[in-house]
Amino acid sequence: MEKDRTSKIIAIVALIVAVVGLSLGFAAFSKQLTITPGASVSASSDDSFSVKFSNSNESQTEGEVEATGDESGATGDAATLAQTTISGLKAKFTKANQTVTYKFYVHNDGAMDAYLTGVEFSKPNPTCEATSSADTNAELVTAACSHLKVSVKVDTETYSNSNAAIKGKTLSKDSYKEVTVEIKNDETATPVDGEFTADFGSITLKYESKDNA
Repeated sequence: MEKDRTSKIIAIVALIVAVVGLSLGFAAFSKQLTITPGASVSASSDDSFSVKFSNSNESQTEGEVEATGDESGATGDAATLAQTTISGLKAKFTKANQTVTYKFYVHNDGAMDAYLTGVEFSKPNPTCEATSSADTNAELVTAACSHLKVSVKVDTETYSNSNAAIKGKTLSKDSYKEVTVEIKNDETATPVDGEFTADFGSITLKYESKDNA
């Protein structure tokens, strides 16, 4: 009887060893190799996203932008274009229903597409000031000032006030879109008894790497 019990114990121990051996063998043939890739990416340079004004639709060009007056005799000063700004746009009107325009381009010379997402007019209405005789009637200037309008046309869309929800206006890499700024003295403009100037503030075109949702 004692002999049988010893045999049984030995048999059980042998079985356990066999199972452990099998487990070790299986583990040896199922080695897991783990790879955890990672990367840190940043813009290569400030030029990776770059949108600029241009005097040409064939190459990035800066310089003067001439004003175009209408047939009624309106004129304008030449503006100065330098990459992200154009300044010195000034129309000269002598009567009602006159228009002066400036045409130039916006150019995507970066490495990714850009999207026009907003247009901001810093002043809803121009402010005007008499420049000639001190006898100029301020009330007439104020009345006439309210008839001065400015708008900006980018490609096919015209904006005359701020819009922060523009979408679907893509400026592809290395492409150009025409920009037209129109300054107008509308047909209902009232006469004044002296010269005055109008300040329209600034107009900002906002381009981003992601379109509005």
